[in-house]
Amino acid sequence: MLLGPSSRLLSCLFLATTAGCSGGGGPIDDPDDDGEEDTGTDPGDKGDEVGSSATVAKTWGRLASPGHERDPVVATLFFAGEARDGSKQYEYSAASNVELFTEWPADERLLRWSSDPSSRLLALDQMVEAGVNVVLLSNWGPRGSDAWSKWAPMQTSTYAHDEVMSAIGYRPLLVVPFLESNPEWAFRSDFPGTAEDPAPGLVERIVDLVDRDILHPQDPAWPGHWARIYGPDGQPRLAIAIIHASSDSALTDEEYADGLDRVADEVEAQTGQRVGFLLDALPPESLAPGRFFPAPARTARPMKKSSSVLGVSCFLPEIWSGIGSDPDDVQRLAWKRDFITGWVASGVPTLVDVSAGYDASIVFPGSVRYGHTPAWREALRQMVAELGDDGVVLNSWNGYTEAMSMVPTVERGDAVYRWAADLANSVALP
Repeated sequence: MLLGPSSRLLSCLFLATTAGCSGGGGPIDDPDDDGEEDTGTDPGDKGDEVGSSATVAKTWGRLASPGHERDPVVATLFFAGEARDGSKQYEYSAASNVELFTEWPADERLLRWSSDPSSRLLALDQMVEAGVNVVLLSNWGPRGSDAWSKWAPMQTSTYAHDEVMSAIGYRPLLVVPFLESNPEWAFRSDFPGTAEDPAPGLVERIVDLVDRDILHPQDPAWPGHWARIYGPDGQPRLAIAIIHASSDSALTDEEYADGLDRVADEVEAQTGQRVGFLLDALPPESLAPGRFFPAPARTARPMKKSSSVLGVSCFLPEIWSGIGSDPDDVQRLAWKRDFITGWVASGVPTLVDVSAGYDASIVFPGSVRYGHTPAWREALRQMVAELGDDGVVLNSWNGYTEAMSMVPTVERGDAVYRWAADLANSVALP
């Protein structure tokens, strides 16, 4: 077994058996299409229930938490916990994976999250200094699950999540759980479930989080740390991010959006809390696994009529493009720009996803490698400047086994950290 890779390319290997299946491919005729430009402010959108469509257009996808109202999301994916260095910091042992790093943090205190509590403050302070306001907390299952010990790149136990919540203190940081797929549970095989039992594994994970962080927190400050984001109806919801948000079922676009609403309704029935979703919208007609894929030309309209879709927040969509050798990343950058532009133009709130590059050559020999050049960073800077009104997501903060890190590193000094800070600060406030 590979030691300690993160979920992304592992999912490519494990989940790609259904890649290329039909059902969510290219654009289809929208039966509700009236031929007019879809601006995201339909008179029929649920936003009319709480105010004018103009008001909803200004809030949907923006932060709703006190002190952050209507701020754009500036997020980073973060793997909490000690490095997988052979130590046991939590309830399960995890084999060492440090020999698989393709980048190394310049300050090794960042690898001692659990054993040196001061390192937690260092990591969070670096995020604040870079302009991050939302931490997407990599989550591998409910409390008691051992999936993190087999698949996560750090010792990302639920107890490490508790340490994040406690360490935030008065820092202007919010948290969004980032639900990871892995060989033991995948969103696409669980969703949508049935009308009577919507996506049971997804509901279980969310209810566990709500119970621990909102209803019965160890610290009364924790509920305020969970980010609330305005939905299409103008109402704030506890935000949940979902990786690889395709489905193995052959769905219509309406069934996809309705399925998310049913999950949110079931969570509210069990907990009394409203939740909503930031979706890693896997690209149709690519190597991505699944039968249904949300696409802007088809799925934007039912998303706007939903109550629970908070926006699109992708994770390295270009890795599914099938583009291999690409000198100077010209094709890959053009593909990524087209993909992001499609979602932004649809009117669905879209975070521009950026990474400094990708290199998992030790974990996955022969896997695609790209980026990590000034030209790549500059191209993404331009994308954020042109398309980043809704916000940006830095993927990721400390993905050392796949060279997806924003912290200063031995290999690149502080060049990427300074770039990430520039991107965060370029996202205009309303």
